[in-house]
Amino acid sequence: MRAAMAFLAAATLLTVGDPGASAAHDTANSRAADRPIFYLEATGGYNLVHDQDLVNDRFLFDVVTVAEARYDPGYVLGGAIGMRLGRIVRMEIEGAYSQNDFDEIDWSDPFFKTGNFKTSGRISVLSVMFNTFADIPTGTRFTPFVGAGIGLLRVKLDDVADADGPLFDDELNGIGLQFGTGLGFAVTDALTLSLQYRFLAGWLLETIEPKQPALAGDDLGFGYAASSFRLGLRYHF
Repeated sequence: MRAAMAFLAAATLLTVGDPGASAAHDTANSRAADRPIFYLEATGGYNLVHDQDLVNDRFLFDVVTVAEARYDPGYVLGGAIGMRLGRIVRMEIEGAYSQNDFDEIDWSDPFFKTGNFKTSGRISVLSVMFNTFADIPTGTRFTPFVGAGIGLLRVKLDDVADADGPLFDDELNGIGLQFGTGLGFAVTDALTLSLQYRFLAGWLLETIEPKQPALAGDDLGFGYAASSFRLGLRYHF
């Protein structure tokens, strides 16, 4: 009889579980459910445009690099609205604007011109990206995150010129891919401060024609790639 009673007691514990553990589990679930779903984020920081090849396809099935453009450091400003999907995944729509001055263009093709020319003017990029991020829980106020995105770019070349005269003054459209990572710090339940790195690569859908008479008649194509280091502030609501 005593053995039967002991068996029934063990079965009851297995079925109901530990009341303390169950209460803790319910509290954790309640806190997760109470977390805000939506957020707004503002970012800003240092933008570095990577050296870009200017290419020409004057030969059939053969793209020739005719020059390399280099840029001064610049800035980037961004804003996003997003939502959390569970404890880890969040998705957002981000708009950003960056601007960098030209430094020089190194021309290396005798069909165009040769030599390193100090270059004035600027390149600015307006992007609209759809991003997905994964937050990695650590059990502390610090949360690493990693993500990627795809979107549209509007690239503007303003008053680009060298010693031989004006070169470019164009606006181009493109498709962008973005990779991002960073570390967030929960200042409060609703406010997160973050340090971020973003890499943005763009494929421009149009070409540009140099304005200098000696270079006119041959369109040039180029891509876009930039690294940005940002400080972000995210508000959950």
